[in-house]
Amino acid sequence: AVHHGPAIAVTLNERLDYFGSTVNIAARLEKFGRGDDIIISETVYDAPEVAALLQRPQEFPAEPFREMLKGFDEECFALWRLRLKT
Repeated sequence: AVHHGPAIAVTLNERLDYFGSTVNIAARLEKFGRGDDIIISETVYDAPEVAALLQRPQEFPAEPFREMLKGFDEECFALWRLRLKT
């Protein structure tokens, strides 16, 4: 799963770790994957580079769906499932 946005990076015990709602959203999107796909958020879907790829639906079909995510009460997220056509 892929999401984009600001995050806080902290080095603890010589290990870099990330925090914030962007990280939380990305972690929660993972459960919607089926193993042969990529789940992307609306933020990623709207990025110009991704939009260019999605202009080729024969190679990168995008199936939209909406889900509520744990910890984000009353907010329904627009998501897309991408599968590489083989």
